[in-house]
Amino acid sequence: MMRISGINAGRFGNPTLSAWFLFASVLATALSLAVIGSLNAKNFGYPGDPISLFWTTLLVTACVATPIATIVAQNNLSIASLRRTVEAMGPTDGLTGLLNRSFFELAIRDERSRMEHSHRKAAIALFEIDKLETLRKDLGEDFTDQIVRQVSVIAHTELRGPFDKLARWSNETFIILLSDVSVTQAVNICERLRERIDDATMRYRGDRTNVTASFGVASFSSDQSLEHATTEADEALYNAQRFGRNQVRAA
Repeated sequence: MMRISGINAGRFGNPTLSAWFLFASVLATALSLAVIGSLNAKNFGYPGDPISLFWTTLLVTACVATPIATIVAQNNLSIASLRRTVEAMGPTDGLTGLLNRSFFELAIRDERSRMEHSHRKAAIALFEIDKLETLRKDLGEDFTDQIVRQVSVIAHTELRGPFDKLARWSNETFIILLSDVSVTQAVNICERLRERIDDATMRYRGDRTNVTASFGVASFSSDQSLEHATTEADEALYNAQRFGRNQVRAA
């Protein structure tokens, strides 16, 4: 993942809070140096009143340091904002390394253009790990995240290399573009993937568990919108979950 050099805006988890901290730090440093300098002025032969020099130096330093501290803090806040934008624009999901939703939609545009020339159809599949929220409560966040990663690896290895596209569609849902297949063929592919997930043992720091997944499949053609295909696949996924989970349903 691309990184942006600069002061760490996430020191306190909140970029705005970090910016305020940086502002206060720069201003406090400048004022401290001014105080030290004025207090030592007499030692350097300053003939006037040291107290007057102290307050004058403090005032001038505050007037000069405040805008500088403001600029530094604003720059730090801008870096944090830019970093969040770059991360959001990245092609992959941070947890799984799969394509994220935005780049999957770009892949769909390419697929639709290809299908317009080849006159072939494809399929869209949505799947979810069954009872993921229950797993999260029972096993904890870290173990559940590891399960999501392992299922991602299984799905990626089961699909057909560059021809199919796999992405994390939402926090709980994965989406697959299956190229040049009928709905029947897509169901068979998803059935193999379902079996692989069902057979796998998920491991994390000595603990282990087994999970299942439910799938919904719908046809996709060049004259269809992605929204239409995903709506149909989502309805099929809902039926798979409604009628027992750990199964593949077609729209």
